[in-house]
Amino acid sequence: MKLLALIRDYGGVPTGALLLTTVGSGVLAALVVVLVNAATAAGIEVEGWQLGVVFMALVAAMYAVRSWSARLLIRSFEQASDRLRQRFAERLRVAPLRDVEALDDPLTRAAADLAFLSTSLESWVSGVQHLTFAAFTTLGVALISPRALALWCLALGVIAWWLRSRLGELVRASAQLGRESATLGRRFEALLNGMEQAKLDKRVADGLIAEITESSDIVRACHVQREDSAMSMYVGAMTLFFVCGTGVAAFASPATFGLDPAKGYEMISFFNLALAPVFGLISALPQLEQAELAAGSLLEMLRGMRAEFDRELDDEPPRFSSFALRRATFAYREDPSGFRVGPVDLTVQRGELVLVTGGNGSGKTTLLKMLTGLYPLTDGAVLVNGRPLASWELQAWRENVTMIVSRQHLFERLYGLEDKDPALVRSLLARLGIDDIVSYRRGSFTPLALSAGQRMRLAMVVALLEDRPLCVFDEWTANQDPEMTHWFYDELLPELLAAGKTVIAVSHDDRFFSRAAHLVTMEQGRVVREARSSRADPPGDQGSTPS
Repeated sequence: MKLLALIRDYGGVPTGALLLTTVGSGVLAALVVVLVNAATAAGIEVEGWQLGVVFMALVAAMYAVRSWSARLLIRSFEQASDRLRQRFAERLRVAPLRDVEALDDPLTRAAADLAFLSTSLESWVSGVQHLTFAAFTTLGVALISPRALALWCLALGVIAWWLRSRLGELVRASAQLGRESATLGRRFEALLNGMEQAKLDKRVADGLIAEITESSDIVRACHVQREDSAMSMYVGAMTLFFVCGTGVAAFASPATFGLDPAKGYEMISFFNLALAPVFGLISALPQLEQAELAAGSLLEMLRGMRAEFDRELDDEPPRFSSFALRRATFAYREDPSGFRVGPVDLTVQRGELVLVTGGNGSGKTTLLKMLTGLYPLTDGAVLVNGRPLASWELQAWRENVTMIVSRQHLFERLYGLEDKDPALVRSLLARLGIDDIVSYRRGSFTPLALSAGQRMRLAMVVALLEDRPLCVFDEWTANQDPEMTHWFYDELLPELLAAGKTVIAVSHDDRFFSRAAHLVTMEQGRVVREARSSRADPPGDQGSTPS
């Protein structure tokens, strides 16, 4: 079982202690049932108080051991869930960026699986305890007679057969419900994100509502199917339990496969006492089966996630006077069109401004990620100071880089920058013109629900605070007004260059191309033109493009 593998590998509780307490609770519960059944069948009166003392002692011991077992199971299960979450986060951290980008939907499912495992704790604990009770009650039944044992095994066997045949149907119904619910959620998200278009065009709104209605009907049908399957499984199992167990014990002739009246009475008592645990286990089975699938999915995903490095990382960023791509190629494996960037030969000198231009889809952003080591090269190499970087050196190289991408994520806190003077942070907010919108208190920015242009300005604040030697900006001015665009080219970039920074920026604004010491033009994944200038035009001089 995948759940047991998860508990074993991540639980942190000794397996022996879990096994001992689980078995012990089952044995004690079975002994209580055997004692009650024996006392009832024998009709003992004189020694009833002595059996009562034994009964109370067994119940007290059962309570203590079951409580201990439950605590161990809870701690083990929660420890496993906690370690699994931490392991998952760590594997994401060391996985290649492209692998993580390709995990969009699987990551959403993994988050749901992790959440579901936590909610299934109660079913897991009760299910394990009910299962051990049923297993050890079998030993008590064996004391009645071999025929009673056969009857008990027949009842459990028929129920197990029934559950196996119905549980698969229930799991399939649950899986379909999950898929259709996700589809419904995406369609609601489309309506919310496209509300402007829906308000402007009745046909768009009608189409979206029709799709939501269709998905809602399917989800309703899936819910009904799942609940019907669960009810059918439960009611069928209860019916079989009474027919094959109590019914045979009470009404079958001893001459066939029934029991004599005394043993039949004992057997009926056993069935009655076992009713709650057996059906507690049956009630927990659907959630346990889903937890099993969730655990299997998570473990499989963890096994399939590659680590980017196979050794300890060198955290010291290498100093550089130049870096380059040599015959570098990156191919998108999952792209049916076979799009690739490269082969590229490109050298960047420390302290220069490199502008990258080209049409949409020409490979500009991919080129930036190749230069910064975010995308592992399919062929070729990244060179720093003329020396190729090994794969395990890429993280250290990336520590030189501060990067703003077109869809920049903004963190609430300044991770790794907690020692920055709050006055400096606020002065940068003012310089970027967002101090009246974004506040900085106790290491956090609020609010983060900003326009696209404001988000890029806040990202620039963080980039300037990071103060790294290589600055990479992917179309930072795309959502800025003319005043802020001129500030970027006329003030910020010259300041960064004067401070010894190397700047690579994607730009479509040919008015500023003459500022670049190195202009790179891309088309269809290739560098089709490079222009270098021994002296870039100063700010304010919007001259001709260097050649």
